[in-house]
Amino acid sequence: MAFLMKQAKRKEHLKKLMFIQHIIFGAIICLGIGFIITKTLANDGSVSRNQGEYINDYFWSQNPSTGNIFDALYSGNTAYTKNMSGYDFQNNTCSKNNINIVIYTGGNQYTILPEIITENTVFILNSGTYVNTISQITLSGDCIAIIGSGKATFGGNIKRNTQTKYTIIDNILYRNNSFYSPTYTTQTGINIQVFANSTSNYLISGSFLSGYITGTIQNQATNIPITLEHPNNSNTIDIVLYDTYNHINHSKKTIINDNIIPIITAFLSGTATPINNGETYNTGISLSVSDDNLSGITNNGSSLNGSSFVFTNQGLYSVIAGDKAGNTTGISFEIDTTPPNIINLQPVSGSNVNTSLLTLSWTTQENTTKIKSQKYYLYSGTNLLASGIVQAGVTSQTLPNINNGTYKRQIVLEDTAGNIATGESSNIKFTKIPSIFITPTAHLLSNKRYTNTDPIIILSGNKNFDYTIIKSGFLLGNSTYTGITKQEIISISPQTGDILIQIGYTTQDGEIGTGNFSFFIDTTLPQFTLKPLGKRTNSTNSILYTRTGSKTDDRIKYYNFLINNSIVYSGTNKYYTKTGLQVNGTYIAQVRGIDIAGNMGQSIAETTIIDQTPPTIHNVVNNTLYKELPYPIIRDENNDPVQVTVKKNGVTILSGIQNTEYVVGLDVGEAVYIITTTDIAGNTTGLTFTIDTTVPTVGLLTPISGTIITGNNSIVFTWTGNDTNFSGFDFSLRSNDYGYFSTGRQTTNRNLTINNLNNGIYYRKVIATDKAGNTTTSSTQHFTISVPLTGQISISGAVTVAYIQYVNSENIKLITNINKPTVLTITGNIVGEYGSQIINKEIGAGSQTTSIQLTAGEGRKDFYITLQDYIDNNILSYFQSVVVDKTLPSKPILTTINNQIYTGTVTLNWPVSTDDGSGIKGYSYQITQNNQIKKAGTTSSASMVIQNMELGNQGSFTLKIKAIDNVNNESDRSENAVFSYTGIPDTSPDSFTFSRQTNVEIEKTYKSNTITITGLSLNTTVMATIDEGTLFVNGIDVNERALVQNGDVIYIELESSDEYDEVTTSTLTINDKTATFKLTTENNDDDDDDDDDDNDDDYNLSDNEIDELEQTYELISILDSSLKLKFKEMLEDKIDELEKEDADEDEIEKLRYIYDRVVEDINGTEDIIYTAPNGKTYIIVYKEGVGYSSINFSTANKTKYFSTLTEIKTFIDKNNTKLSLNYTVDNSRSTATYNAPNGKTYKIFRTTNGQYGSYNMVIPKLFNTLQELKNHINKNNPKK
Repeated sequence: MAFLMKQAKRKEHLKKLMFIQHIIFGAIICLGIGFIITKTLANDGSVSRNQGEYINDYFWSQNPSTGNIFDALYSGNTAYTKNMSGYDFQNNTCSKNNINIVIYTGGNQYTILPEIITENTVFILNSGTYVNTISQITLSGDCIAIIGSGKATFGGNIKRNTQTKYTIIDNILYRNNSFYSPTYTTQTGINIQVFANSTSNYLISGSFLSGYITGTIQNQATNIPITLEHPNNSNTIDIVLYDTYNHINHSKKTIINDNIIPIITAFLSGTATPINNGETYNTGISLSVSDDNLSGITNNGSSLNGSSFVFTNQGLYSVIAGDKAGNTTGISFEIDTTPPNIINLQPVSGSNVNTSLLTLSWTTQENTTKIKSQKYYLYSGTNLLASGIVQAGVTSQTLPNINNGTYKRQIVLEDTAGNIATGESSNIKFTKIPSIFITPTAHLLSNKRYTNTDPIIILSGNKNFDYTIIKSGFLLGNSTYTGITKQEIISISPQTGDILIQIGYTTQDGEIGTGNFSFFIDTTLPQFTLKPLGKRTNSTNSILYTRTGSKTDDRIKYYNFLINNSIVYSGTNKYYTKTGLQVNGTYIAQVRGIDIAGNMGQSIAETTIIDQTPPTIHNVVNNTLYKELPYPIIRDENNDPVQVTVKKNGVTILSGIQNTEYVVGLDVGEAVYIITTTDIAGNTTGLTFTIDTTVPTVGLLTPISGTIITGNNSIVFTWTGNDTNFSGFDFSLRSNDYGYFSTGRQTTNRNLTINNLNNGIYYRKVIATDKAGNTTTSSTQHFTISVPLTGQISISGAVTVAYIQYVNSENIKLITNINKPTVLTITGNIVGEYGSQIINKEIGAGSQTTSIQLTAGEGRKDFYITLQDYIDNNILSYFQSVVVDKTLPSKPILTTINNQIYTGTVTLNWPVSTDDGSGIKGYSYQITQNNQIKKAGTTSSASMVIQNMELGNQGSFTLKIKAIDNVNNESDRSENAVFSYTGIPDTSPDSFTFSRQTNVEIEKTYKSNTITITGLSLNTTVMATIDEGTLFVNGIDVNERALVQNGDVIYIELESSDEYDEVTTSTLTINDKTATFKLTTENNDDDDDDDDDDNDDDYNLSDNEIDELEQTYELISILDSSLKLKFKEMLEDKIDELEKEDADEDEIEKLRYIYDRVVEDINGTEDIIYTAPNGKTYIIVYKEGVGYSSINFSTANKTKYFSTLTEIKTFIDKNNTKLSLNYTVDNSRSTATYNAPNGKTYKIFRTTNGQYGSYNMVIPKLFNTLQELKNHINKNNPKK
């Protein structure tokens, strides 16, 4: 429904447009204006196409039918495309009925075109990217087209065979214009990688070098080295690729050369104090990064957003900044606001200390590397007695010369971040005692010292003393210490368990002291157990070993875990994990330990084997059907017992350890069995099988038994058959001549076709088989074949003229096409075997070729052909007659052409040649000039056409002709005919137009629609120029001018105005034809929704309607000013009339649009600048109701007005005659402009003899140098 509504709306729009055109054309006729419209509008059904243009976006937007597309491609003698690469369109034989049009939509990187495109095929590629499976697509045949209906990019080459005609390749962008290079780099020497899908030439230029780089690349990615000449700056690279098909592509890229690393600035927050890399701070950090090409910033590997940051959280910071060229820099720091913690202060507050020296001690959990300083202070009341600094890592300080008394002490720690912590204890009562030391050497646990030998006591001191030794209440003896450290060994043997040793001493000063020491004598070895116990496992991940023992962990000093007799762990852990296990590996583990008394014990060795080999099941195949019960056999490679589970139809019938190989307990009968096995390592295997004892069904259908077949000898056999587990059929056939069945044909189909069966009686049968091997054989049925012998014969290459077959040789080929193998017999005017006049041979069915040698000489040859079916003896007989024609046609005579003079398009005629045989078929001709072929070909009549300018401007040419008869005998070449030819150059192209573009963005470059040059004579070039923008010819930027010829494709790139609601134009001039490309910028009125569009959109018209009205207005634009004024008045009257009649608003809108365009043309939205013959510039203005005048007129003429532009221009020309100055402008150079100090613009030219002048000078004058001309202009145009 939406489609029908769209079509109806379009028809209504066309109807209204025709109404507007009718009014305008009627008005023009009323004005009595005569003119010629050079454009012809061809109506192809629902699609209108301008024959002066080519297939474009508008054509595709009209939803053309396949017939429209064919007509657009192959109508007349010209292909209406932008890029015609075919040949010989004058003799176009492409047929609309034969063309197959294939439309691809939405191409992408996976859309694959065929490798070979055959004749009569048109591919329409919609927008997207198309690729092919090989490096090129081959166009094989005539009438082939590949057309882009959108922005289609083709990845690959297109190869057109040289003999292929009528081939079109159009509107496809070849994807060979890409190249890779780094956008940012730190190097000045880089490689750019250019991609081309065909052999291409390249030209590289840009701001990075002063000249050009050229070369050739193959159809592959190629690295090209370049040197960037602007370090630490941007470098622009332009690459132009052009291949052998003259496809030209342009790519541009900017590369930034940057070897400057980013700059990181960091300060203490709120200050101007910079921080140092790698240091620690106890306040926030402010950090910023600067770089022109900054790509990213990370902290500890995580991305940061922005370029300025304030860090306040505690922790380590590693900030790295990088730019797009790969330069990096970084800074690391730590924020730490937590003071060090002080614990275990000794002595504690209120303690009594009885030692010879006062020792202060403490501990901290702070890492010693982060401690900057440690200080201690000792006070007696408020008096400081001692202080000092302690090295980091040392946590005690002994103070000499401290007398008995009560003290307070302080410990002050400062970390590297500047955080300070203070620890204090007070009321410490210190009593100084002698320095005597009694030290036992055994391990202390819970106030007991464990040993497995006699206890040892070490005695030392700074004074002599007497001592006694008491063991468990018994005096062992006494002795004297004389200042030398001595060792006392207390004999306990054979006692075990608890004992108490007491040492009493008396110094020489009368001081008395006692030391009491509890020992535990332990000689029992510890015992250990290791798990897992020895076993097999299928895991290669790890083994977790766990130890247990006879003694508690605090009684054990350390443990060793051993794997394969190597210690893998020493320590106090209870667990050890072994990783890196190997399949089929063996691991022997032990644990041993030493207790705190010095006794050592170990566990027994436990062996673990890594086994990943599952049990195997033999004598049965997984997922297989059996018609009888098999006997599964289960084996384990280690011959260990296997856990076996058997399910029948889902019900477990067996589960347990299977020690025998054969699985026992299986039932007989149809069922589905599942067997699962698991070995002691946990490896599992299983399978499923089915018992099927049901046989399949089968029955014969056609041919019906007893049938006699006479129609043909290709028989279709059909039958029925089925089974739940069906496998296939074995088809057998025998003839009546044999007593056995032929080799069977296996098939899963229920039909089979056998061709070329001989006549006779046949017997057939079918055997059906299921997957379990059950079979069923059908009955045996018969049928009869009785097919007559039929066929056709022909002579290869024979030409029939007036019912007579002609050949040009005694050696001919007979083509037979018979439905059966036969015996071929040929007699008559032939040369057979051994000189006889007979050929006798067996030939097969179908098309066969037999060589025949006719008797020597020209003339009629008769022979007889017999074909006999050697099975059924059926016979076909033919009489054949041919005429051997070796006579050459008569030599053409060119006296009517020799020494003639021809001009323009001309037809050359000569007398018809004669032939006594098969008759004249045509002529081959060749035109040469100085032994160079200018034109060659064939013609079916005694004439040929030379198109205007086909042979160039003028010259003398030689024509040679041969006559050809119907069997391709060629006559002797004619005598040379020499003639003169002069072409008439046609330098006036067909008219062309540009589509206006409205509501465009400001300051943006837009591309016009393309036009294709037509209407010029062959081999003729003319100059094309524009006054603004950039001109492109066949995709190449030619600046403002270039020579063009028929078939060249032209478009303009023009930048829109930098102001809203402004028109920018560029006029293309080709000889006597011009067209203007117009851009109108968008309106910027955002305050009033009703006034969003002040220009074309005010008319409530679509872009297509405005384009059509613009084309209509071009017919009016040729009127002079007086007629435009009259036409304006007629439009005013017509609009008033329609408004009074309450006519269709759309019709009034369109007339208003034309009316406003005429008023705009008459009044001019801008003042007209006109240059007089002497170079003086006049600004012409128009005053409503008065006429034209100029602000440059003298005072006497200020009030002088003219009714038309022509009148005022004539007046200006009369009063500003051109001064005589002989020179020739060098038109090979573009016109330059120069702005004088007062703002006036001068257009500067250069003469052919190297002098300079300006078109704008009132008095023409030439200067020897450009600077002299500029000095003259500056002098006469000072700044105001």
